[in-house]
Amino acid sequence: MNPLRPRYHFSPKAGWINDPNGAVRVDGLYHLFYQANPHGLVHGPMHWGHATSVDLANWTEQPIALYPEASGQCFSGSAVAAREGRVAPELAADDAILLFYTAHRDGSPYVEDQAIAIADRGMTSFRKFAGNPVLPTPGPRDFRDPKVIWHAATQRWIMVVTHGQSIGIYSSPDALSWQAESEFGSSEGRHGTGPWECPDLFPITVEGSGEQAWILVVGLGQGHISGGSGTQYFVGDFDGRVFRNRHSAETELFMDWGRDYYATQSFSGLSGEDPLAVAWMSNWLYANHTPSEDFRGSMSLPRRLTLIETPHGLRLGQRVDDAVQAAFDPLSVAAGTPATPPSAAYRFAHRWAGEVGDELTLSLFGEADPVLTVKRTASDTCSVTINRGAHPAIAPERGFATDFTIDIIHAGPLDIDVFVDHGLVEIGCAGGLHWFSNIYFPADPAGRVTLAA
Repeated sequence: MNPLRPRYHFSPKAGWINDPNGAVRVDGLYHLFYQANPHGLVHGPMHWGHATSVDLANWTEQPIALYPEASGQCFSGSAVAAREGRVAPELAADDAILLFYTAHRDGSPYVEDQAIAIADRGMTSFRKFAGNPVLPTPGPRDFRDPKVIWHAATQRWIMVVTHGQSIGIYSSPDALSWQAESEFGSSEGRHGTGPWECPDLFPITVEGSGEQAWILVVGLGQGHISGGSGTQYFVGDFDGRVFRNRHSAETELFMDWGRDYYATQSFSGLSGEDPLAVAWMSNWLYANHTPSEDFRGSMSLPRRLTLIETPHGLRLGQRVDDAVQAAFDPLSVAAGTPATPPSAAYRFAHRWAGEVGDELTLSLFGEADPVLTVKRTASDTCSVTINRGAHPAIAPERGFATDFTIDIIHAGPLDIDVFVDHGLVEIGCAGGLHWFSNIYFPADPAGRVTLAA
């Protein structure tokens, strides 16, 4: 067995994986679709892979759901139950699940349209709608990754979709006939040299108040704060037509400050629970070049989301789903005493009460160099440095070697939650307000852990 095969982060048995697609819960079963090239270890002709889980920790890979054909490759998208709203009768029955995806046709330039596939409620059969595309490109070359939700207040379906370096918002009374409503983001948040990708939109309740806000999630294909690709988000209000940012246009908020957390998507069908999101654990800088034998790429751990009022404004709080946490082997780690994990899939927590000038380092996999260094730089500020050495299989110009520092605002003791799964590392700080996710390729995935203060 591949020692770097993760236990709880979903990965395919063989082939390439990237963006999560069509995340939905139906009749108690979680379905996760994803971008897949089952015939190679690099990004290639895009299929929709499919996996299921009853607990979000243990996943069963299912047969491929969608295949590329003359109409195009099956790029990223989303899934929603038809019964959540009104659907044109020629499109689907009430018990169907609608899979919205981008039909991508290679060329110079390439063309991207929005299309629908229809699944039975058990997700055992899939057929593409004969009337595709349901939303032909209005002009932008990068017009992809539709996320569709039912907006109860206006009784319409809403689609958010990539418009180059902004997000287009469309509406439909029946999931078939779509019209443009507005556009968001051309002068807000962070921009890189590539398009904004994989948008998501969902309501969320402000913790402790009952007030509702909306979260718009956007993937940065290039130009993330830590380098390469990553995920930013906006907190705002949405009236069914326009998303209005509650923060200033220059405010930059990130779901993860690490190098390997991209294309985040929330699950539909949760019936009032806290939103649940999953991401792809890689980075377009080097995704096609990481060491691999039988598969390449993994998903993140699913995280529950809350919206927290902080002294600096509303911020997303994230925690690994409780059932997933319980699946990991617990490890007890004390500062100054090396600990040996019981397996290569373990978790531990530490509360650090460092004073100004104090420093805490975390080393994993039996290695001396720390993967994480936290320094208290002021009474309300910590600097967090992420380290990851070069790998001989990845050319230096790919940017895998990592050494970057991020300042986070946090007063008082700093809670640190660490999840390690055969080289995949997700670290949450400050009650889940800050996350750092990175992939490693250690010689010993279950090597000792050292905290030094």
